[in-house]
Amino acid sequence: VYLTLVASVAARWKAQTPLLAKPQTPRILASLNFSSTQSEHIYIGHHTHGELGISVITLQERKEHVDNFVRNLGLEGLARIQPAVRKVDLSETTLIEQGELSANSGLTMGEVACSMSHREVLKHFLNNERLTHIVVFEDDAYLNPEVMSAFQKARNNTDLTAVDLLKDLAATSQTQGWHGLNLGRCWSWCGLDKVVNVLSGNIKIVNALSSLCTQAYIFTREGARIHLASTHPIVDAEDRARQDFKDFVYASTTPRIFIQKENDDMMAINVANDQPECV
Repeated sequence: VYLTLVASVAARWKAQTPLLAKPQTPRILASLNFSSTQSEHIYIGHHTHGELGISVITLQERKEHVDNFVRNLGLEGLARIQPAVRKVDLSETTLIEQGELSANSGLTMGEVACSMSHREVLKHFLNNERLTHIVVFEDDAYLNPEVMSAFQKARNNTDLTAVDLLKDLAATSQTQGWHGLNLGRCWSWCGLDKVVNVLSGNIKIVNALSSLCTQAYIFTREGARIHLASTHPIVDAEDRARQDFKDFVYASTTPRIFIQKENDDMMAINVANDQPECV
């Protein structure tokens, strides 16, 4: 599987080069309120630049857990919840008939539900013309405390929050030309990384040969459009599919900023233990 993955992404990886542009630090859009029931599209009639949306994909049963996650990151009043698609509500036959799923995907309904949940987040994002970037969390992500501490120490400011770090990271899309930034990659060939930027706290932006796992990432608007076009129909698991998107630059951070929670409860949307960043 990994040898196939290498062959499919090597050409794109070699061609990735930083783009030169003046960075613009996104502002957090404070009107995106966290609610366990909010699921409607957000329509805003005018366009501004540099605003960052935040979404958390979760099940209703995980609301207390997600409330704590949002509170600990200082994202209260800033993040919106995306109800996760439940695998028990899906019919493989119906999805194939409707053109939502490739007949030859071989995916489990859990994998399909995961991809559909991420698609819904990106649809919401594109419906809000004020947003330039979206930060997406799955409900089993948690912040790497060592990375946050290093970021604060480098800036000599212990009052800095995850919001400050996320804004700095999003701004690099213009200087590095990425469409997606994986904040919690796994199973990556780290020895082949190409470092394209270094942020405060020695947080590196890298072009990686592979970048799996989807518990935390940032997309630009163009990245969201590419994703939605490339996953209709769904042909592969969410993280594997991203390795093959055409004209899609998918960068990563190292060390990873958000880690998949190990031994999380069985209601998490992934129900998986932590995966190693590097192989």
